[in-house]
Amino acid sequence: MESGLTTRCSPTFFLETIQKAKLKKKHIRAIEKTPFGHFLKVKGGHIEATLVSSLANKYCKVRNSFLIGKRYMEFSAADVSNIMGLPFEGSHLVVGRCKNIPDFVVNHFHGKAPNRKDIARKLRRLVRKDGDVDTITKLVILMVFVCILFPQANYGIPLTLYRYIDDLNGLKEYAWGEALHRHIALQLSRKKAKNNGYFTGCALAVTVWYYETMSRLGTFTFCTNKLVDPTAVPCVLKWGSNKVHRSGIYEEAHQQTRNLQEEWEEGEGLAAHPPQADPIIAQLQDEVMQLKLKNATLESSLDGLKLKNATLESSLDGVNYIVGKMAATIEDMQLQMAIMQVRLDGAPEAPAAEEAPTEAEDALAAEDALAAEDALAAEDALAAEDARAAEDALPPNEAPATVEAPAAGEAPVAEQPSPRHYKRKVKPSQAMTAPYVLTHTSKRTKKKNC
Repeated sequence: MESGLTTRCSPTFFLETIQKAKLKKKHIRAIEKTPFGHFLKVKGGHIEATLVSSLANKYCKVRNSFLIGKRYMEFSAADVSNIMGLPFEGSHLVVGRCKNIPDFVVNHFHGKAPNRKDIARKLRRLVRKDGDVDTITKLVILMVFVCILFPQANYGIPLTLYRYIDDLNGLKEYAWGEALHRHIALQLSRKKAKNNGYFTGCALAVTVWYYETMSRLGTFTFCTNKLVDPTAVPCVLKWGSNKVHRSGIYEEAHQQTRNLQEEWEEGEGLAAHPPQADPIIAQLQDEVMQLKLKNATLESSLDGLKLKNATLESSLDGVNYIVGKMAATIEDMQLQMAIMQVRLDGAPEAPAAEEAPTEAEDALAAEDALAAEDALAAEDALAAEDARAAEDALPPNEAPATVEAPAAGEAPVAEQPSPRHYKRKVKPSQAMTAPYVLTHTSKRTKKKNC
């Protein structure tokens, strides 16, 4: 048997610290709201380092299993989650070192990473002074980490875990069971490579897993002596403080394991050692399975409802788009109708159509117009000659008299041209314009006047 392994996993130190701190009911209620509240009921006891060392040497990293006898027994993350009562699904956790010192360490431990004694001392002091409930809850969770789940060789914990306890309400959102299994598997691989030194993992989880596995395969004295509460849930609360003599128990365990393996190979294992299950545990397991099935059904129904809701929302968006487009079209039509109505209201009435003149009437009118123009031109020529004759007979110092034009709308009065001036005949179209005075002075008169 290998005996060179040392582990810092100590449920006994955790229970002693909790008992000395004398937590109040409000502290216990706050701790039970986190995923680690059931560890307040964990049973103390000595961790069998020799058993953990033997299992570490039989661990196969590729198969994620322990070689017990001639058979590989799987060590899965689901087993660790069920044994320790931690969430298996959730956000990913990082367990390891970090460059920056966490704020919780700076505020409560002066920037120095504490060990389990420092945390226990701080916890007792705050409870005695009736300190902040959230701070006390965080210190108890740190005690669970440093004494049970993630112990290290220096009695501390990985610094990355401090960031997760800042938000107590968000602790349930992380996959603690998967992170614990990943951490244990890493430490088992390192222990097998070194074959000595410290096992900085949860040795309690490995031990309880072995007890549970062996008890399902058959009845073993060394396992039965460790059983404290067969009906406790989770499994870590079933095993604990009863001590047995260490000499010979591993030889007995391995001998029974070899015998069981031979019977399994011969096909008589189930008949010779049928699995012994407590009826209460079996009933609880059945209820858990039924609840899981109901939960899966409800989740599928919820997904269907979400899909229908998304479909209805998309359809509603399409209808709203069509309605908006129709409303815009109606507004445009109303605007065009209003413009047309305004045009109709302001347009003048069209005059009645007159009868178009015939071609004969047009020809007669044109002939009359030409005759009138010829007569007018002849009259103008005669008047011009009379005017020149009158100017020649006019004395040099006498100016021609002006003739007033007739008023608008009145017919012109015919007068005899005077020897000094003449009056030009006014056309009917010119008679409608404003009154005017027509004078005519020849160039000769202008020269005489000068």
